[in-house]
Amino acid sequence: MRRMVIMAALAIILGAGGAAVTRALDRPSSAPARSTAQKDGPADLSGSAGYLAEATRYAAFLQLTTSGTSVTGTWQSATLEGTTVRPASYTVAGSWDSAGHLTLTLGDAQTYSGTWQSDGLTVSIPQSDGSLASLHFAISDTTSYNAAVGALQSEAAHAAAVQQEQRQQAAASASAAASAAAAALEAARERSCVAINGHVDHTGGMLNGWCDSNVAGDPSGEAGSDCANAQLPFNDDGTIRRTFLETANAFYKGCWPDAGSVPSNVAR
Repeated sequence: MRRMVIMAALAIILGAGGAAVTRALDRPSSAPARSTAQKDGPADLSGSAGYLAEATRYAAFLQLTTSGTSVTGTWQSATLEGTTVRPASYTVAGSWDSAGHLTLTLGDAQTYSGTWQSDGLTVSIPQSDGSLASLHFAISDTTSYNAAVGALQSEAAHAAAVQQEQRQQAAASASAAASAAAAALEAARERSCVAINGHVDHTGGMLNGWCDSNVAGDPSGEAGSDCANAQLPFNDDGTIRRTFLETANAFYKGCWPDAGSVPSNVAR
């Protein structure tokens, strides 16, 4: 499992075509000096030095100490995943030879091969298709690594700000759409109600309101048939409920037009 985690973390360094996208740094004055007697590998690698690699959404820092042909140290990395920078740290153990070839094992997981050069070292990273990608570490120090991590954190903060703005815009769009839909529905209720000589009334506690008759008094002269009580409910599309209109015609005569004369775009 640990090997899979390390491999997944290192996969982020790859660019198009399987090549690592890295940026070599000039050696700072504070970095320990290395002999450059050989092009492919320094003649004297004793002591301790730091190495920095940077790639898209990734930074790693190797702090290595050599004693004889043995190599020990740490591999620290930071990976940008969306709006989060995820750190990782592994112990490193390995060996090197006089030609500058080295092997590095991270914790108890994957072993990598590499080569020391005059400007740092290059580590070969196995890929899922069997190929190797090169990750170059330039001679550097923790200050430069911290700066690289800071740059990733700035990217993460920017990504978070963009996501927040997108969420706010989506919420504003949804609110505007809801308001427009509510206004359109209210307009449909108004059209339906006016078409049968009524007006929309939202004071009765009905969610969609009522359509109240504009006819005053009791045209039928029958007790309990005053048009003030002739309220009709709306359908969800803003039309009048036809069954209620038919019932209202029987109980509140003269308050509403005959249901049979009302078109379907007004009452359903």
